[in-house]
Amino acid sequence: MRYFLPLFRLGIKRRSKDFFILFYNIVFPLIIIMLLGYLTSKSYGTEFTSYNYYTIVTIPFCVLMGIISVSYAAQDEKISSTSYRYMISPISITALVLSKLFSCTIILSLCNVITLMIIKSVFQISFGGNFLVIIFLLVCESTVVSAIGLFLGLACKNLDILRNIINIPIVVFGFLGGVFFPVSSLNPIVSLAINISPLTWVNRSIVTCIYDNNFQPIFYISSIFVMISILITVLTVKFFKKEAFI
Repeated sequence: MRYFLPLFRLGIKRRSKDFFILFYNIVFPLIIIMLLGYLTSKSYGTEFTSYNYYTIVTIPFCVLMGIISVSYAAQDEKISSTSYRYMISPISITALVLSKLFSCTIILSLCNVITLMIIKSVFQISFGGNFLVIIFLLVCESTVVSAIGLFLGLACKNLDILRNIINIPIVVFGFLGGVFFPVSSLNPIVSLAINISPLTWVNRSIVTCIYDNNFQPIFYISSIFVMISILITVLTVKFFKKEAFI
């Protein structure tokens, strides 16, 4: 705790000024929702509008994209040339990893709240009185995204290669999850591919929560996210060495 709190405060300070996190989790989703919502406004009804649809599918997608930003945050010490200070300091690996995990999760979650509040006020979108439940799901998604991003960032020395590799599955998951346009198929192979995307289940659970008032899918998915994030964080703490900062 002695070293965790100062590292946590430093992480919050850095992440709150991180251009990529703020842009891709506030500005970018707002642009996508407004643009695609306007272009497809005549393709949806009056109760479930295009803005409803793209709000539901865009924000979880942008959270998933945070893996790349968090992977860079994982190597702050290398980028800011302070790695040798961490090498000789008595800071534990656990304190270092957890401070990064919690600071990234909190900032990503705050970005989601800000984005949802703006969309809700501008387009008068109703979340069926389940706004906090949706926030809970997005916090859990932010946690697992931060855990994965930290693991990849601390395990990979070349961030440019990592960025190019990780972009591919993120875009594929986004396409299969219906981020760009609704996707469905009666073909069993295509249906299987669609269901592989975690965004498919996240988006379905949000729709079920808002319009059917059914919280069960959200809590199932949130539980899976939390368990995965714990597992990945344990692996990160176990295998990460400070020498990786050099």
